[in-house]
Amino acid sequence: MNIPFPKESFTPINDIILQSVTAPAIIEAIKIKMFDVLENQEKSLDDLAQEFGFIPYKLETVLNLLEVRGLVEKRDEKYSNSKIASEFLVSTAPLYQGLAAIVSMGFCETVNSSLGEMLKKDKQERKDTDKKWSTEEAMEGTAQNAVAGGLQKAVEIISELPDFNSFKLMADLGGNHGTYTMSILDKNPDLAGIICDLPKVADVAEKRCAQMGYAGRITGYGVDLRTGALPDEKFDLILTSHFLYSCQDNLEPLFEKINQALLPGGWFVAHHHAHRGSDMSKETVVALEMMTRLCGYFSHFIEAEVLETKLAASGFGNFQQKWTDHDNGLLLFAAQKEK
Repeated sequence: MNIPFPKESFTPINDIILQSVTAPAIIEAIKIKMFDVLENQEKSLDDLAQEFGFIPYKLETVLNLLEVRGLVEKRDEKYSNSKIASEFLVSTAPLYQGLAAIVSMGFCETVNSSLGEMLKKDKQERKDTDKKWSTEEAMEGTAQNAVAGGLQKAVEIISELPDFNSFKLMADLGGNHGTYTMSILDKNPDLAGIICDLPKVADVAEKRCAQMGYAGRITGYGVDLRTGALPDEKFDLILTSHFLYSCQDNLEPLFEKINQALLPGGWFVAHHHAHRGSDMSKETVVALEMMTRLCGYFSHFIEAEVLETKLAASGFGNFQQKWTDHDNGLLLFAAQKEK
């Protein structure tokens, strides 16, 4: 046999394939609440194996992986949570991200299992994806994702807009879980909100907000925002967060509708991913974009200059922009309707 010597190394490719077991291992640890068990207490390998009914020498490999990824720490043959696991992966933590991670993994698994088929389809994936947003798991998962970073800073910036304390009514387009609306209303006791989303989503969102103490202040309005009309009311503030990307083929008509729905001097605020100038890794950017397109959307990213050009043409000015989560590429862009 005349087998040639390789000119390149296959190792980088092999590493990517082997390391694909990492995400499922993390998700399984979340599902069985391993991080709850490791919170504020050290456990030996045998302790953990007995706790979960696992075979010790197999469990050890999962713990080694979690340690390498910075999620658990090992001292004197005992394991405990790292700081990042304590903050985000313990189910009782205020910023718990377990369900958010599971929802994200669900989208990844859909792409992984049907990649070839999805590359041949067009349009249908968007309908399939839109159906998922009204499920309790998706709604609670995206609500968790919101508080992991971005929401708090976005609410702070919005509450500092001129005349915010005199605002009476806001609309949250594609508001889904309503956490942005509830958080903004907490900053102004005289403010009420309307969550505009797909009909099934809007109904669930209104009930969720009512259960959290906002009955009478937050209502749902069912509409496909790509084609339907906004409510007849006039608003001081209209917000879109992680929604505007889904309308990229229809931005100008949407901005005109938003302008008409705002009071003179009212504010439109967009909060979404923008990778230019952010600290998002190239690997994360292209992976997120691949998932977004395969799930039926044009792109998950909208750059500030695109918004400024299109909003200026729709009667907006006084543009402001700030990063709310630079690492995750989350940008807040505010524009004021002409008075």
